[in-house]
Amino acid sequence: MGVFDSFKKKSMNNKGIKLINHGKFEESLEYFDQSIKIDPKYDKAWYNKGNALSKMQKFEDSLICYDKALELNSDYDLAWMGKGFSLAYLERYEKALECLNKALQLNKENEKIFYGKGYVLVKLGKLNEAENCFDKALELNPDYEDAKQSKKAISKIFKSIPYLK
Repeated sequence: MGVFDSFKKKSMNNKGIKLINHGKFEESLEYFDQSIKIDPKYDKAWYNKGNALSKMQKFEDSLICYDKALELNSDYDLAWMGKGFSLAYLERYEKALECLNKALQLNKENEKIFYGKGYVLVKLGKLNEAENCFDKALELNPDYEDAKQSKKAISKIFKSIPYLK
């Protein structure tokens, strides 16, 4: 691949990311597809396409993209996280937990991974472990509102049923 193609694939990928950030998920897919057409082994474009599909609630399709990104780069923590989130939305909590644990093995500094794991643990009825994950997310980002709200909700449960703690 030449320098121009390398630049163009990144440019297309970045345009797609900007569209996602503006809520234009369907439109972003065109740019990720162009990036992938230039370089089918560009893991970031596969990951971002998965994100766009996930935002569109096309979780099965997003899994295909995350799997492709992971096939190209098995240490891609964000792709493991995205796959875990999509699996959680599909209520495949055990598999989601496996993916989020893999993401955490690769990156223990991303509060969203801890939050996602906490969410899945709540769904699995593991409230103590979930609370620990929300605590870790808040340790990394004290302003993380979703983690704050989840922590409050668990605290209310523990207060209403003291023997749970």
